[in-house]
Amino acid sequence: MKKSLAELIFAKDKRSSLALVRRSALLTLVLLCIYAAVSLYYLTALQSAMTQVSEVHNRKVELIHRMSNIVQARSLQLYSVAFKDDPWFRDARFMEFRAVAVEFIELRDRLIALGLDPKERALLNDALEIIRVTAPLQEDIMQRILGGEQGPEIWSAIVDQDLPLEMSLLNIFQRLAQTVQDNAYAARHDSEIRYQTALRMLAVVTLLIIISVLAGAARVLVRLRSIENSLNEEKELAIGTLNNIADGVIVTDAQGFILSMNRAAGHMTGLAPERALGESIDEVYRLSRPSGDPCMPPGVFATLLSSVATRVHRYQTLEDRQGVLHYVEETVSPIFDENDQRVRVSFIFRDVSADLAHMEQMTWDAQHDHLTGALNRRAFEVELQRACLDARQGRACTLIYLDLDDFKHLNDTHGHHAGDAFLVALVRTMSSCIRRHDSLARLGGDEFAILLSDCDLDNAQQIVDNLARSISELTFTFEGRALKGAGASIGVHAITSRDTDPETVMRRVDEACYVAKRRGKNQVCIVA
Repeated sequence: MKKSLAELIFAKDKRSSLALVRRSALLTLVLLCIYAAVSLYYLTALQSAMTQVSEVHNRKVELIHRMSNIVQARSLQLYSVAFKDDPWFRDARFMEFRAVAVEFIELRDRLIALGLDPKERALLNDALEIIRVTAPLQEDIMQRILGGEQGPEIWSAIVDQDLPLEMSLLNIFQRLAQTVQDNAYAARHDSEIRYQTALRMLAVVTLLIIISVLAGAARVLVRLRSIENSLNEEKELAIGTLNNIADGVIVTDAQGFILSMNRAAGHMTGLAPERALGESIDEVYRLSRPSGDPCMPPGVFATLLSSVATRVHRYQTLEDRQGVLHYVEETVSPIFDENDQRVRVSFIFRDVSADLAHMEQMTWDAQHDHLTGALNRRAFEVELQRACLDARQGRACTLIYLDLDDFKHLNDTHGHHAGDAFLVALVRTMSSCIRRHDSLARLGGDEFAILLSDCDLDNAQQIVDNLARSISELTFTFEGRALKGAGASIGVHAITSRDTDPETVMRRVDEACYVAKRRGKNQVCIVA
């Protein structure tokens, strides 16, 4: 009885086991296919990530080499201008010298947009710090060469100042390229390790699936969950990084509706990023031209960028929700899919109002006398060169040269601070005697020049008489006392088509001033 019961139970178990085997085999096959598909997807994603890492680092290295080449090109253009006396050759090199600077800025922005690790960022910042020194230095040397300056001072500026900085800059770029290559090698090595590990894991887990479906499925789920967590962490890190950069970033879809916006963009537009999501770019990112004229709406402008490689770099005025204007430097980049269909548009912009004001102040300081605010000698030479060109085309111009009388006596009697106060008052007085478009310059300690544009000798006579009278009657206040200023000997020369160069004009008006000084104080000598 017991034996029959045992056989019955065994038979039932056998039939149940066969059914279980069939179901387990089918389930194993289905899960194996699913797992194989998921594993292949994961491996493909790893392979794509490896390829993307290599592409990004290769693009970084390419951009760094191109930036390094531009640095060398600017130096070579500067040296070639210094060696060549041909004005046509110099003009061509000067245009190239200016053009490559714009290309360098674009390459820098593209490199930063690719993302840099802290060491790469530090090296790039070191390079940019040197460039902030070399750029105005090279510009100054170039302007001095183009202005006709030659000799050991120019070569000293090139060899002793510019060349060491350029060598340091090229060395930094070389180190930056090597760092990027090292990072690329480390990233590829890490990706390859991950890829090989995944392959081995696939083989092992596939075997484990055949042995135990549930264990294999659990391991797959755990692995996928780990990858998902890692991706989420990287996404959060990317979002955090985007929110902490100084540049504003707005990403829209193909129809111009905002998909994402970082905090900097929210600050400059006056609208919180979370409130901007889904809004039209034209309603949030309100631009106008720097002149104040309206410009094409950003959404419409982005639709005109049809090329995959198009990146438009421009300067615009951004008005926020409070009506505050920000002068911004903007880059617009459309993003296309594999079918060349626009799917995204990125607007990257930064507030350069402070930079613009600083540049304008530096430009003004480079062209004006720091005490009186009049033009300095270098800026006046440019104006005089332009006047000579105008005279050759039939436009009348008159040059006035003033040499102060008894200015040394004023300094010796009342001190140099009193002399400085007189010079400031003198420039203010002379400015009131000339027209707005005329040029007043301080050429030396007590030497001044005035260039009357579109003015012949007959019309200049009244200005000169008023100028001489005002200077002779000038009194100024110093430390609560009214002091009599120094007079001036004045030479006047009409610039005509016979005057071929500024040096000749200055020599003639200087001779006229010398004749006036020999006649006595506060005298005027006019030569045609």
